[in-house]
Amino acid sequence: MRIDEADRATLTRWESEFAARHAALAAAGLKLDVTRGKPNSAQLDLSDQLDGVLDANYRSDDGTDLRNYGGLDGIPEAKQLFAPVLQVPVDNMLVGGNSSLTLMWQCALYGMHLGFDGPQSAWRNGGPVKFICPVPGYDRHFGICEHLGIEMVTVPMTENGPDMDAVEALVDSDPTIRGMWVVPRFSNPTGAVCDEATVQRCAVLDALERELAGTGMGSWSRPRGGYFVSFDTRPGLAKEVVRLAAEAGVKLTPAGATFPYGKDPADSNIRIAPSFPTQAEIERAMEVFVVCVKLASVRQRLAG
Repeated sequence: MRIDEADRATLTRWESEFAARHAALAAAGLKLDVTRGKPNSAQLDLSDQLDGVLDANYRSDDGTDLRNYGGLDGIPEAKQLFAPVLQVPVDNMLVGGNSSLTLMWQCALYGMHLGFDGPQSAWRNGGPVKFICPVPGYDRHFGICEHLGIEMVTVPMTENGPDMDAVEALVDSDPTIRGMWVVPRFSNPTGAVCDEATVQRCAVLDALERELAGTGMGSWSRPRGGYFVSFDTRPGLAKEVVRLAAEAGVKLTPAGATFPYGKDPADSNIRIAPSFPTQAEIERAMEVFVVCVKLASVRQRLAG
């Protein structure tokens, strides 16, 4: 529902909800900065040479081709490398291999029980946990969910990837959805490859599109490059959004910084620089940002 169409009772309910979310985020003690317009180290690493010191030598001492699946016990040379650092005997060490399923399992287990942003963020603390599962899909993915007690919600798998209309509808309507299984190239078992449009729609499921699209609470640029996103609040709210975000531990570029002398006549534009922080920090910062936009917008409507 667009904010301009909401009655006072709905606005009052929203204000209470958003204020509670903002208070919880403020209590988390976050210290996030989305003011820097430069790549983070992980982005810079993408330009590193993919094959430098190895010089095409991918075999271990026993002749195993390490580009393929290895044994369950890990690479002996890796153990020998890290044993003195960790002060653990080589025979007592386990080293994870290159199985993507192992990494997926570890991520899901970590999110479910430990949380990606501290124990309070563990999925199990927030009630039911659901994953979107395009079908036909990979039974091993589904097995992870089943073992962890994660409810699976299906959407059709098309020749170009998941049915994004169905995915977007689920994400918009169900806050208990925490993730989606998808193999972007040569999906198991159909061999489907996600086309560019599907990849782009998956990418914009982070916070602005999911939380604010169609609400009338703001608009934003969708850049094809560069380091910034330009966000416009409802007139008169940019400074308030920046203030609320600061209370919750997220530092934004000052309102008006995109105008000469720092004076935005409409007090609406905010520059977001989502490149210097890590991906996890960006996601957390944008969670705070959208709550602040919603809270400021509803309070303005109630006051008017």
